[in-house]
Order: sequence, then C-alpha cells, then structure tokens
Amino acid sequence: LKENQLDLAVEQVNLLLARPKPSKESYNLGGLVAVRQQKTDLARQRFQNALDLDPGYTRAVINFARIELFYNFDQEAIIRGLNRLQPLFSRQDEWGLESLRLLTEWAVLHPSYIRSTEGNLSEQLRHHPLAKIGDQCLASEWELKRLTDPKKKEAVIEKLIASAAQLSASDQRELAAWINRQGLYQKTLKIFPLVPNAPDALLLVQL
Repeated sequence: LKENQLDLAVEQVNLLLARPKPSKESYNLGGLVAVRQQKTDLARQRFQNALDLDPGYTRAVINFARIELFYNFDQEAIIRGLNRLQPLFSRQDEWGLESLRLLTEWAVLHPSYIRSTEGNLSEQLRHHPLAKIGDQCLASEWELKRLTDPKKKEAVIEKLIASAAQLSASDQRELAAWINRQGLYQKTLKIFPLVPNAPDALLLVQL
C-alpha cells in the first residue's frame, strides 16, 4: 500500500483472508485495502471482524472510526465513530494522539457537531505529550474555525508562532507551509525572513 501497488496488496490480502483463521492484523490490513479500493462497506466489515477477535485492538478501532466519520453521511454512523474514539482521548500514547488528531481533522470539516467539546479538544491535542508541530497547527486550525473575532484569531496565530525561532528546520518548514495555507503569506515572510543562509526547504515554502 505504501508503494501504491494496490493490485498486489489486494492479492496478498485475499491470500491472508483465505486462511482458516485469519488474524486480527489480516482483517485490519484487509480493511485498509478495501478503503483504497473505495469499498467502504467491505472495509467496515473487515474492521469489525478484527474487533470481533479483539475488541481492544486499537489500530482497528481508529481505522473503523475514520471510516464512520469521513466516509459516511449517516448520523448514526457518525455517532458510532465518535463513541469509538471517546475512550482513547485520555491516553498518553500514540493512539491517544491519533484519536485526537482524527477528531480534530473531522471537527474542522464539521464544526457544528463538536460544539460541546470545542474548547477542550484543541487543548487536549496541543498538550498531548507526543504532539508535534503539525498537531499544534491542527489545534490552532480548529480554534480559528470556531472563532469570529479577528483579534482572537490573531491571538491564536501569535500563540502558535511565538516559539518559531526555536523550532527545527523541518518544523519551521511545516509551520511556514501551514501559515501559507491560511493565506497569511506576509506573516510567513515576517517570521521567516528571506535570508541567504535559510534552509532550502524553507526558502521554497517562502517562495
């Protein structure tokens, strides 16, 4: 899948699932392949098969929730997806972070569904112990989505960029790219001036 060889992935998954007792990992992989094939009903079934074998299989929980949130317009499926993620939010591991990322990405697209937790969501993501600069940007994007006061929006941006100078070159590039996606090109140049010794990747973002 990572090498975009979908036909080969389908063939390998079919072999795995043809075994007498497929593993939860095989069902989960089969679900991911089905998603790539745009066969969402099949993906749901395979993720459910994985969870039938192990209800605590977090990887399948996350993937199932993603299907229900992003590939469905059914209200009940959306609620099920949200309920799947809820127990993971407080976890301090990679799956806790992934669940917060997933919900925040979805909330940005569907802000009306998340009003009851809007304040807490961005802070949970921002302060997760494994959060990276991309997560900081995503948390800020959610805050910008729900705010209408220009001054409050500006405060969100300023909070995000306050420590820009201390970021690594790759994190600076990611932050600059995010700021550009918000249409704040002049702010990118203000934070990261065009100087001859700037990293090439950052210069490309600025240009």
